[in-house]
Amino acid sequence: MIRPEQQPQWNSEDPETSLVSLWKFLHAQAREMLLEAGTHLEIVFVVSGDGTVQPQPIAPPLPRDAVADVLREQIPGSSVCGLIHIGEGWAYIPTGKGDHTHKQLILGEMGVSDLNDDDRTEVLASSLLSQGGNRCALLDEIIRPAGGPASLGRTILNENARFPLGNVLWDVT
Repeated sequence: MIRPEQQPQWNSEDPETSLVSLWKFLHAQAREMLLEAGTHLEIVFVVSGDGTVQPQPIAPPLPRDAVADVLREQIPGSSVCGLIHIGEGWAYIPTGKGDHTHKQLILGEMGVSDLNDDDRTEVLASSLLSQGGNRCALLDEIIRPAGGPASLGRTILNENARFPLGNVLWDVT
């Protein structure tokens, strides 16, 4: 359960730093929720420059593409300073420098969905997209032992992550 009383103080003079603090707070809350429930719903938080947070669950009847379309329509001209997306998914964890598969994923030559099951890792992803140019994600490995509760492994910071809903903060035609 999100604990608003523990939410970091918003500084309207520095919304970018405040947004990053909020992202880290929501990431910690998401980790707790996944450990309690064994799963986490997909959700996007729309954050305005004054710190107002509007959560939007992504679930039927409104799929991810429809939510992204609505955001593309509503955000231009608004006071939105960033988005925070949380959900479960699959990721590729690079094996080291010069990892060819990682290069192919970065260049868009293939997607994580193209990989073999053994090459993908289930993750809890907390992603940030800001008007200030931040595009990053915290990826927590999800470990699901047979017959046991879910746990979390290592956390990886991706400082140049693609946002799960695409580029919804500005028009890139």
